[in-house]
Amino acid sequence: IELKITHAGYYIDCLGEVLAQYRKHASNSSKNTPFMIDSILRTYALFADHPQYEYVRTRFLSSMFLKCSNRDRAYARQLLKQIPFRRWNKKTWRGLGRLFFSPLEKR
Repeated sequence: IELKITHAGYYIDCLGEVLAQYRKHASNSSKNTPFMIDSILRTYALFADHPQYEYVRTRFLSSMFLKCSNRDRAYARQLLKQIPFRRWNKKTWRGLGRLFFSPLEKR
């Protein structure tokens, strides 16, 4: 809904107080990284006509590549293939460092 609101030209502001809480448990879908990333990319795809779509999509992919690079190396490589070289940023480069030089993180 936030994407639809901002896409329509409106501004979203933040409140300085907690309005909701997030409950974590063993079967959270947030533990399934590929599922979460795919869901977010499908949501972004609804706005593929927006001029900033590719920029936002590749920034998100770079962030997720960094997150996955020392957790799930095979999946991180899949994410990296989706980021055009011209769109690589600091997170992409940091992810490459983790991918090749950091030990795998234990979950």
